[in-house]
Amino acid sequence: MKILIGILVLIFLMEATLLYREFYIRKKFKILATKKYNRVAPLLRKLDANENIPEVDLMKIAEDPSLRCGLFKMLDAYHKNEIFPATYLTIEKGAEGHLVNWLEFPTELGNAPDEIEIISKVTLPEAFDYYAFKYRSQFPHWARKLD
Repeated sequence: MKILIGILVLIFLMEATLLYREFYIRKKFKILATKKYNRVAPLLRKLDANENIPEVDLMKIAEDPSLRCGLFKMLDAYHKNEIFPATYLTIEKGAEGHLVNWLEFPTELGNAPDEIEIISKVTLPEAFDYYAFKYRSQFPHWARKLD
């Protein structure tokens, strides 16, 4: 009987941990998505109104790796890819943007790195290119302990 109660308590604790983690991840993801949306909302309103978009507005968003891929997809949805800043329209910059998006997800690093740079490109015989990056993240970071 004690073993059965112990197993049930263990299952309850595991389930509670999973539910808390899911709630935490959803909450953090919602905060991240809201933050990103607020940064691009003025541009989105201009696209909806079919207004002219100054290049400086596009550059401010494209230079942020965490917003770069979203900007490209947004412009693509409005059939305005030609106004995407050419400086950031490279495979390397796209790879950097995808890596930063992955890193800032709550189950990964939890925030965009403070510094990121490409260190090498590897081309495989199957014609695939892989890019290696190094990055650095300052406080706050979930794995860093305060002294």
